[in-house]
Amino acid sequence: MTDITPTIGDRSKVDCTLVHMGQAWRVLGVGAERNRNTYCHLASLHNFRIQKNGKVPMQIGDWIDNAVLAAANDQS
Repeated sequence: MTDITPTIGDRSKVDCTLVHMGQAWRVLGVGAERNRNTYCHLASLHNFRIQKNGKVPMQIGDWIDNAVLAAANDQS
């Protein structure tokens, strides 16, 4: 059975580091939680593009399994 009612994800995981798609990412924002997944805004710790003002990390938005998010390392 799927839960179609979205709720807000665990905001305490903002600024944590996790592994997604085989790469390390920093959690910039946490959105809706649905079906044991949370929508997150992520910034890469290894892939950057060069701009006039310096390096800017690649960013994605994706659904992250809550178990992966719960195991994320806090950077503070």
